[in-house]
Formats: sequence, structure tokens, C-alpha cells
Amino acid sequence: MHIVYQIKFPNREKENNYPFLYIGSKSNAIVENNKMYHRNKEYWGSSRHPQYKNCLLEETPIMTIISQHSSYEEALEAERNIQIELDVVADPKYFNLSIATINSYSDPEYATFKHLKTGKIARLPRNHISVVSGDWVGVTKGRKLSDSEKKAKSQPGTKNPFFGKKHTEESIQKIKEGQQRFFASDSGIIEKKRRAKTAKTTFSGKPKTSEHKKKIGKKNMIMLKNKNTGECVRIHKDELFLYDRDIWKAPHTLADYPIGICPWCGKENKMVSSFKKWHFNNCKYYENNEN
Repeated sequence: MHIVYQIKFPNREKENNYPFLYIGSKSNAIVENNKMYHRNKEYWGSSRHPQYKNCLLEETPIMTIISQHSSYEEALEAERNIQIELDVVADPKYFNLSIATINSYSDPEYATFKHLKTGKIARLPRNHISVVSGDWVGVTKGRKLSDSEKKAKSQPGTKNPFFGKKHTEESIQKIKEGQQRFFASDSGIIEKKRRAKTAKTTFSGKPKTSEHKKKIGKKNMIMLKNKNTGECVRIHKDELFLYDRDIWKAPHTLADYPIGICPWCGKENKMVSSFKKWHFNNCKYYENNEN
């Protein structure tokens, strides 16, 4: 059985000692006498909060089963929904440091903050009401640097082996000659064209549509295609478990591409754009074979 649960530390709650609650989920678990067992061992959560393990040693918490599910995907979805509803990451009462199945580290709209009163550190949206109100602040606010840290900060780059040194005139001349030889060669010409092509985008001088702007701001988005109906959807990576992977596939895997073989390196692959981009006349062995 797949279970969503709450763990409470009653002594910490009584003393108003934050945090004292945790909400999580567990797959393939058994519940007996209000205790959860996994592989014949008692299970008491898996919080990454630095105080959590010590709290388990200090007192036996109370476990409450919130819901039980037939699949772990359903349990994860239920766990995520209740965590969002209770805002467990921003609430200092909870040990939770993140929302289930949501990775905020690649999202520029999130940042790492510290709760001003309890010291809890977690990732929160920059515009979260608790951040705006000042309850959560930057992790380094109020922290004083040690003497060694101040000294290291006042001497940037001292660990670089080239710190304080300069290239000789002979070295500078060799670097210049190397650059000239490179850009005079075929590979150098290709590199020049690539840089020029990158600089001149198809949107140069054209205003972007509102739809295009919305797509630019979204991170970790992927496209899926239904192999039976041909329907395409664009979703976040964290929502991937909601789709049947036997039916929903990456669009390029469903296309009937012919098989090609690069004559220079012998690699065999579907004739997709990435394969054509790095093989045939663009293959890294192309120049060597011509010679």
C-alpha cells in the first residue's frame, strides 16, 4: 500500500519548539497500530531537515495516516496537493524543505531563504508573501564573517596558480599566431560562420508575440505526443508521471525517420536533425578522411 502520512512531535509542539510537524509519503508500506512498517522495520519519515534525526532520538512522534492509495503516483499527487494547500515549506512548523515531485533549483523564480525567527532554510518563490513581508530573508543576512573569511575575501584569486603573473611577449605572440592559424583553416571558417549565424537570429528586429514570450519564461518543459491520436501536449517534467509512457512518447521517437550511416565514422542512427548536424560533412573525422 502507498501511504500519505503526517508525523507530529508532541513535546516540541507543547513547548512551541519549531518545527514539530512533517508530511510525507511512502510506497509499499504496512500500517499496524498507528505505526508504519517498511521491510519489517518501523518507518518514521525521511525529512532532510538537519534537526529531524535528533528529534526522533529525543521522543517518539505520533503518526497519522492521511490517505492510502493503490499506486505510488496517486500517493505522490495527494502528498503534493496537501503540501501546497498547507504551504509546508514556508510554514516554520513543518520539517518539509520542498514540495513532492517539484524541483525548484532550476527555476529562476525561486531562491534560497532563511526564516528569520527559527532559522529554517528552504527554497521559496521570490514573490512569496512570507518573503515580501520579511519573515524569510537571505541566508547570509545577519551573519558575520570570520577573520579568515574576511582575509580570503580581500585577496580574490590568490589560489589561482597564475595569480600575480603575466604572459611574456613570446607567449602572447604564440597565442596570436595560433588564433590566426585557426581562423585561416577550414575549421576556423566554419566556426566564424557558426558565430555569425548565432548572432543573426530569425527574430532579429522583430517583436516577439505574447505566446512566444510565455514559452521563453518556462523552464523544464517537454513535449509529449499520443501515439494513438497524434495529440501533442507541453508539460513540466515533474508532471511526467501523470502520463502513460506506453502511449505518450517524445514526438521524434514516433516519427518514421529513415536509418542513415555516417560514411566517415560509421555511426548508424535515425536521420534526425541532431544526427545530420554532427555527422556526414560535419563529422569530426571528415577532414582527416579527406587527407
